[in-house]
Amino acid sequence: MLYHFDRTTHRLDELRSVDAFGASVLEKDIELALASTPECVFRAPKTKGSPVLIVKKSVAWRRMADIIAVDAEGRLVLIECKRGWADRDALSQLLSYAAEYTADAFARLCEDWKTGEGRDSGRAFLDAFREFADDRGIESTSIGKDHVLVVVAAGRDDGFQQIARYLESRGVPVYFVPLALFMKADGELFIEVKPIDLAPSGTSVYGSATERATADGVWMINTDETHSPGAWERFIDRGVAAIWGYPDGPATLQAGVKAGDVIYAYQNGVGIVGRGTAKNGDVTQAMPGSSVIPECNDGNEWHLAVDWMPVPPGKKAVTNREVRQKTGTGLPVRNTFCRLLKANVRKVIGEPWEK
Repeated sequence: MLYHFDRTTHRLDELRSVDAFGASVLEKDIELALASTPECVFRAPKTKGSPVLIVKKSVAWRRMADIIAVDAEGRLVLIECKRGWADRDALSQLLSYAAEYTADAFARLCEDWKTGEGRDSGRAFLDAFREFADDRGIESTSIGKDHVLVVVAAGRDDGFQQIARYLESRGVPVYFVPLALFMKADGELFIEVKPIDLAPSGTSVYGSATERATADGVWMINTDETHSPGAWERFIDRGVAAIWGYPDGPATLQAGVKAGDVIYAYQNGVGIVGRGTAKNGDVTQAMPGSSVIPECNDGNEWHLAVDWMPVPPGKKAVTNREVRQKTGTGLPVRNTFCRLLKANVRKVIGEPWEK
């Protein structure tokens, strides 16, 4: 049971679960609410912002997805909101939007940017994306050719899941984001959105728990030097991989890491600066005196014990640009911590440690 807590009167007001239809909430109301705060759809610490670059939000006069975005790998991310349950028609609608980007995805995204989020920025879409993806040399031809579909709704039926599994088998990931509405006795509305982790390409969204648990463990962590300069050196000194700022605390590191798993450290603007081995899968809260993120002052810092090996002498950090040139896909640099499944990517970033 959820309650609204008034700290002045110490009163608890029950928040009653309601459906959008019963509360007279229009689908457009939800669309506009999520479009104004698209970051709520994706899990990310407040310090890092959204793992996607918003290109354009829904406008009343145009038939389009509610939110158009790209991720750091250059994948087109289309987000559709529904006030009720999502069925196969919701995916059909998104696929029709995605089809409009088939001929020249980059040109279409540039136009969306000019009339959308980039309208008042004075920046070209390619420049904005290069900065976002930490890859100053990325070619326009690699942007928007792969697609990710995201549906935000109160629920999903079997037809939705059947089509979603089929699309994933064809290389198009489909994510479902649960949404719920609550109402106070006075009619005030509250919305709950359970955000998702946007997994790197090659990762199964609908894979079983057994498949995820038995997948070999190769991971990447972003050291977040942008917001905590010198973090990588402190990772080495303390023998940890660290995250901070997530509202759900340690959940990001509790992703199935096992003792012996390989973890690569990515430093923004530099590349893969270290390779380590997880000592165990235990995630612990940083205690006073053990913090590696001095900017974290609320205790919401979490560690995973790792034996780190910096780039060997005479070798250079593998950059995101090099990975893209050699494999055709970039690193998920906007993910804080994630599993790497693509064998060719893992081979390239591991080359400095090969004898």
